[in-house]
Amino acid sequence: CMHHALDVTNVDSIQAFMTAVIGHYGRIDVLINNAGYNKHARIIDYTEHEYDLIVDANLKNVFFCSQIAARQMIQQGSGGVIINISSQAGVVGAPGRGPYSGAKGGVNNLTRTMAAEWAEFGIRVNAVAPTVTRSPLAAQAMVENPAFADEVRDNNLLRGDLAEPGEISAPVIFMASKAAAMITGHTLVVDGGWTIV
Repeated sequence: CMHHALDVTNVDSIQAFMTAVIGHYGRIDVLINNAGYNKHARIIDYTEHEYDLIVDANLKNVFFCSQIAARQMIQQGSGGVIINISSQAGVVGAPGRGPYSGAKGGVNNLTRTMAAEWAEFGIRVNAVAPTVTRSPLAAQAMVENPAFADEVRDNNLLRGDLAEPGEISAPVIFMASKAAAMITGHTLVVDGGWTIV
């Protein structure tokens, strides 16, 4: 494996990263857009700077990372897979997460558009929309915001708690595999039932 730092809100940084990947591996077969950022607030309280940072980190990065990777995949001529990590907040309303919810909803629709445009090149594009998943930030948010903790407990119908990282990575692996060869333009919601109630 290799590692390379990048700023996903900066197109020059994204291009430098993709160039490094191609230089190391010679090709790109699968891209998983998994970067993101959020800040909990009411819509009326966000500043323009906070809005721009959230939207750039959650939507702009998906557009340009996918664009650059797709150019390489088209040049390779052997198809490829792009998986955009969205959120259940992009499927239903998410009070307290307005810019994030809007950006993730944009990711879901951008996924469909990319899938339609790149199908002729054998590039499948799908999204995985997870629920709140265990991480240091999620655990901290649960402690600092009791109302959010209650929301997670009430709405994750299968568990009443945070999802585990492996429960999100397994569907991503499926979407990247040949087992999903006939799936494109789809948003797979992995939310323990949150969005059905």
